[in-house]
Amino acid sequence: MCPNAWHDHSPIFDNIYLGKSYDVPFVANGTSYKHEYYLIDGIYPELAVFVKSITCPNDEKRLKFKSAQESAMKNIERAFGVLKRHWQILTVPIRSMKRRRIRSLMYTCIILHNMVLEDEDKAICRYNENENLPNVEGVGIGSETYMENRAEVYNRLGHHNLRADLVGHIFNARTNPVVDDFVEEYLFDNIDTESKLFEGDSDEDFDDVPSDND
Repeated sequence: MCPNAWHDHSPIFDNIYLGKSYDVPFVANGTSYKHEYYLIDGIYPELAVFVKSITCPNDEKRLKFKSAQESAMKNIERAFGVLKRHWQILTVPIRSMKRRRIRSLMYTCIILHNMVLEDEDKAICRYNENENLPNVEGVGIGSETYMENRAEVYNRLGHHNLRADLVGHIFNARTNPVVDDFVEEYLFDNIDTESKLFEGDSDEDFDDVPSDND
């Protein structure tokens, strides 16, 4: 499906519109954001929750961002290849499945995969078992808050501001890295170095992972 048609019909942002999504706060270059963002190709629209690469970087900051963004996208594709290798159900056709079943299937495989990583002491973030998520009531379709949430997602200025902040944040983080005592130092290795999460996986495991151009 064409990306411009996809973002109008995909349910991926429905929870944001309906006010049912939990905030995922983070700070980039000193600016606070509350929603998660998605790494995408250049053909997708300029939404506030999309982060594109830079086609022709003209300075060191933008070059580092381009390398980091494309490296992260590659790792995401490889991670999906790992999921497909571990959970055979992801290798079968799913077009006949209902959307809710597909979503539950993916969540289940991702959760199980994270549990395996934690059991093998390969997790790269802390799990807070005492965390309690607040109840989210949501809003009605077409309500004022619904339209405000939708406008926030479609904010092109927000799209460019987020990418600019990430450009500065990545440059500063790689120039003056601050390593937490829990995070392994390899997370700040050269951006072209593959994550140790994938050590021992041969290239054959990822032959069926689609590329960005597919």
